[in-house]
Amino acid sequence: MNIYRKLVFSNPVAGREAEYNDWYDNIHSREAIRDVPGVIAVQRFRLVRSGTRQARDLPMRSYLAIWEVEADNPETAADAFAKAKAEGLIQADETFDLTSVLSGYFEALGPRITATSGFREREVSSIPGTGEGNEA
Repeated sequence: MNIYRKLVFSNPVAGREAEYNDWYDNIHSREAIRDVPGVIAVQRFRLVRSGTRQARDLPMRSYLAIWEVEADNPETAADAFAKAKAEGLIQADETFDLTSVLSGYFEALGPRITATSGFREREVSSIPGTGEGNEA
């Protein structure tokens, strides 16, 4: 089994943001964790600043949900969500702007690198231009 990340970018229906957040956090997320095989976690984020100039020119999605899904392949993960939706186990709420949704499944390319993983102490001396270590 593999762990995939399903990223879902979305917006609430205009004027219904509080209801949307309540539904996503207290109903949708809990139903999916309970009723969609392989779903092991979800964490939500709210956009506080767009990044590049090009991104600022695109229609923005205010919210991101990162779902962790355990499955043999991404198709199996997507099928599990589709089946739960078809069976009425999970449903989109009227506060969820379905026209805004962008989503996809991602797999990790390597381990998560953190400040405490030793990178700073171990590797900085071998990075060219740092002024440290053996530079040619």
